[in-house]
Formats: sequence, C-alpha cells, structure tokens
Amino acid sequence: MLDDEFLSTARARFAITGPLVTEEEILAVFPDPFPGRDDLIQFFLQMNGGGRTERSCLIFCGNPEHAVSRNDLDNLRIECFQSIFKTAEERILPFASMLRHHATVKQLYAGIPETIALLENCISIAHDHSGRDLCIDRKTGRIHFMNWEEFKLGPVEIAPSFRELVAKYWIAPAAEGHS
Repeated sequence: MLDDEFLSTARARFAITGPLVTEEEILAVFPDPFPGRDDLIQFFLQMNGGGRTERSCLIFCGNPEHAVSRNDLDNLRIECFQSIFKTAEERILPFASMLRHHATVKQLYAGIPETIALLENCISIAHDHSGRDLCIDRKTGRIHFMNWEEFKLGPVEIAPSFRELVAKYWIAPAAEGHS
C-alpha cells in the first residue's frame, strides 16, 4: 500500500488534481484484484488524476522533437493522470476522463484485431508529454506505453506495477528541455 511519504511526494508534482472520487467509483473501473491495485486506489482517492500544470490534463506538447519513441522510454515523462468519473459521458474540464478516453479508443480501434484484446484488458490511466497513452492491464497491474499511431507494433511494458510507474515517470525529475 502507498505510504504517506510516497503520496505526499507524488502530490507535490501536481499543479491541479481531480475532483474527489470514492473507492466504489474506483472499484467500478478496476473491479478485479491485481498486484498493486491498493496503491492505485489510494493514489486516485487522494488525487483522482490531474496534471503538472493547470492545463496539462487536456493539452499536450505539440513539439515533435519532444515525442518519446518506444525505443527511448527512459526519457518518458508523465504529463497528467486521467480522472475517474461515474460514466463515460460525465466530464469536468480541464480533467481528462479515463472512461471517456477508453470508450473513444475502443470505438476507433474496435474492428482491428491487434487492439481488441488490449482494449478488453487495458485502460489508459495517464498520458506522456506528447499525449501518448500509459495503460494499465486490469488483470496483471502491469503498465504499458501505447502509441496508437503505431498500434500494429503493440504496447511496450514500462513498469511492473502502478507504484513503480509513479516513482519512475512521475516523481523522478523530468528530462531536460520538457516543461
């Protein structure tokens, strides 16, 4: 379970955090147990998404020089975590809705065999500096980087757990040149 120091360190990286969410609302999105689920629950109970800047929840860097490739993921930087709302239709600006994003991606890639299993098991919980998805497997708790423009290459595992994702890509100092 996430400790108070870890949570306060993670919270210090947010300029804006999402609206309060209940454990029941989180469990509706993540009903099945997986390694690290308790950490994810505590994190979302305290922050429920949000970003490094007050606008980062919906706005990403458009500079192609800042895009991190799947072969250079040590330089990845989480820009924002999506927020959990009761339904995909519910929306509170400027927070990115986890359920709305998942529904949109499922609709866009529903007919593509390479994405069907991925979208059944995984849901995006965060975005990198360039707006690419960081997805959690709702069965294993493993975190994957997904560039939908390269969906045929599939996801790349970047962390074995939610806690390790937060420690490496959120709490750790940002790469130079990205703000």
